[in-house]
Amino acid sequence: MMGRQFKDFKKLLIANTNRFTQPEGSLPRISNLLGTVRGSLVTCDGTRIISSVSGSGVTPGYALKLVALGQVFPIAGSSSIVGLFVDASGTNYTVANMSTDPWTTVGTFTGNPSTYPPKITQTMSGVIFTTDYTNTVYQWSGVSGAPLETVTNTFDASNVSAIWESLATYPPGSLVVPQSGNGYFYLASPGGIAGSSEPSFSTTPGSSTPDGVTGLAWINEGSITAEAPPGAMHAIYHEGSVWLGGVGLLTDTLTVTGSSAIWMSDLEDLQSYNPLNTTYIGMEDGQRCTGLNSMSIAEFGIAPQSALVGFKEYSTYQLMGVFGSSNFAIAQAQTNMGCVAPRTALFMSGVGIIRMSHLGVAVFDGMRDRVISEEIRPYLFEEWSEPDIPLIDWNNIGQGIASIVANPPMYVMGMPTVGSNGDIYTLFVYDFVLQSWTIVNLPFAISSMAQVITENNQPMTIFGGSSDGTLRRWQYGDNGWDSESTPVQWYFRTPELFADPQSLNYYRWMQLRVKDGRSAPASGVSGSSMTDNNPRLPVTLRYEFLSLNSQTGGYNTGLYGSSFYQPNSREGFVNVGINRMAYSGYINMMGTGNIEIQSFSVDMQPQPGGTLGRPV
Repeated sequence: MMGRQFKDFKKLLIANTNRFTQPEGSLPRISNLLGTVRGSLVTCDGTRIISSVSGSGVTPGYALKLVALGQVFPIAGSSSIVGLFVDASGTNYTVANMSTDPWTTVGTFTGNPSTYPPKITQTMSGVIFTTDYTNTVYQWSGVSGAPLETVTNTFDASNVSAIWESLATYPPGSLVVPQSGNGYFYLASPGGIAGSSEPSFSTTPGSSTPDGVTGLAWINEGSITAEAPPGAMHAIYHEGSVWLGGVGLLTDTLTVTGSSAIWMSDLEDLQSYNPLNTTYIGMEDGQRCTGLNSMSIAEFGIAPQSALVGFKEYSTYQLMGVFGSSNFAIAQAQTNMGCVAPRTALFMSGVGIIRMSHLGVAVFDGMRDRVISEEIRPYLFEEWSEPDIPLIDWNNIGQGIASIVANPPMYVMGMPTVGSNGDIYTLFVYDFVLQSWTIVNLPFAISSMAQVITENNQPMTIFGGSSDGTLRRWQYGDNGWDSESTPVQWYFRTPELFADPQSLNYYRWMQLRVKDGRSAPASGVSGSSMTDNNPRLPVTLRYEFLSLNSQTGGYNTGLYGSSFYQPNSREGFVNVGINRMAYSGYINMMGTGNIEIQSFSVDMQPQPGGTLGRPV
């Protein structure tokens, strides 16, 4: 007999190759298995329900779709998880403090259905809620009993403008209000020396009033009391200010509003927005602002600089500095990729901003933009040759979400797939250490996820239920989906197996070198066949052999127990009998429960003289 051994699975999932040219260290299909730096495959952690809507203060009439998650720190050392719910119509929103038992309703509001998933942004004084380009922006301080408040605009130009003086020298950019106080303020453009008498200042926003004989002119910048943001789709806390993106839907250059508009609040004051601290990114290019993200840009020998990155569907912009600073600049990045799913854009130190673009999952590091998802391309873009792969639903691509996982360090992107009705069951997982992909399939639908900080423990990744009003944690050491009675089901497919591609091959057996994945809790779990003093959760294995000659195969199930263990050891072997003939084939190996697969081998040989059987 001759065998073929497979080990060191650090490349994890590579699904875009020919079935006969699978790269070493990779597999063509994986589900619910993560990689390790040792090269093993391990079952992903399960989930636990942290809290649910049952018995909470959330209005029972709501559809219980948890569309956004965040965290607020009202005082040092204290935090709360904040959830945003929306009803079936998509127009009635409820904000809940999910760290109380039962949950506490902070407030409710109405608005248009959200174009993209809403966002909860942590700021210097609580959190703000952005739900759509035309929906009012709200804030909550995080203090128990404090109300949900509307974000208005307390900016008063008279506080930052001088009163016009005759024969005074005004550099470009100077701000004044007329001595007569007509309710408007004016910007010097260009600068110069004022005349001996006050000009008749125009009351038309955007118009220019000449002053004196040196070329000085005053641009009407609008009312000294500015308008509140008409809505916002995106927000980020950056350099001490709140930045809003997609402020309004229709472009109005007088108020600097529209789907490409960017507003910056005054320093440490999210209720004040100076009209001069507004601009557009790629105005009137047929695209909308699809996200704002803060990142650090570092070059060799130069101290890291903080930059704001603004995304549109097919373009990326960098905003260096802040409004009013000498180094403030906006530059379009040299890329044709933007972001088509705003809530997938996240910054990872040492990597860059990862997000879903129209060409796949891409990373922008401040200098270059590159696609990192070629290995999972068949999951992202339809390929007729891979009909068994669940394709993401491009009709609902904007509903994608993402989070960072601490252990192991991973970027996790949830996407609706075709046939899921816009719900998210499939997670695309990128391991930062291995720089490889894997897939996690959830048994329940989610509509939001976030990473929250926990006191004296590692950060925790949480899921918001799409229809059950449930808050779950994931990848936090839990066995099974919500309970140990529902173990995680995992699966992988071997590369194509053949000893001689020109003749029939006899497949005798498959042997797996495994290690018990995790001990059961101290109370033990019934059904474990282990006889030592360290009880395990039971693991069931099942295989399916498929060949080019047939799309059906045999099955074999068995309990992963003590029979193949070395005494007092967690390691052992699993032998799976195949006993089949085929020109080539692969094995779908499925199981339930926690396991570490270190390697596997398949015993096979070309058909010897005579007839041993026929292909199946």
